[in-house]
Amino acid sequence: FQKGNKATRDFNIIKIGVMPAKEKLHGNIYTRVDKMIEAGLVDEVKSLQAYKNLTALQTVGYSEIFDYFENKISLAGAVEKIKTSTRQYAKRQITWFKKDTEITWFKPNEIESIVTKLSSEFGLTV
Repeated sequence: FQKGNKATRDFNIIKIGVMPAKEKLHGNIYTRVDKMIEAGLVDEVKSLQAYKNLTALQTVGYSEIFDYFENKISLAGAVEKIKTSTRQYAKRQITWFKKDTEITWFKPNEIESIVTKLSSEFGLTV
């Protein structure tokens, strides 16, 4: 992989991306963060305080709650920061995937278009 040699395969790779509208994506992020808080993220992070300097815990969600424990931010502020950081991370992921010109992008409600593309271009039956 690092040498840049593309492997030859006896099959075709089909890359399909499904991208919701930005508002829907953000809504999903907000809902997910709220559910993580309700499911006990604060208690989980509290149990890991002794390990907070480990690289694995320097991630979205953990670092904001550690800041809350150190009185650098309120819990509500930490939750908002988690949502913002998650949105920013999702944006970076989208940007990275958009660079792959082999991906054909669809909206979630375009299932018929995906089936048509698979059938017409690749002869697949879905």
